[in-house]
Amino acid sequence: MASETVRIKPETHSKLKELAAKAGETLPSTLEKAVDAYYRQQF
Repeated sequence: MASETVRIKPETHSKLKELAAKAGETLPSTLEKAVDAYYRQQF
């Protein structure tokens, strides 16, 4: 799997970590799901 670096605010990173911990998932997996959900909502 390829990877990229994306800069996010510390507050956003904290929220992502909280979501991942609550779901028992990794940060990349949680971020992917969040982006997919936002994409479906918008399009």
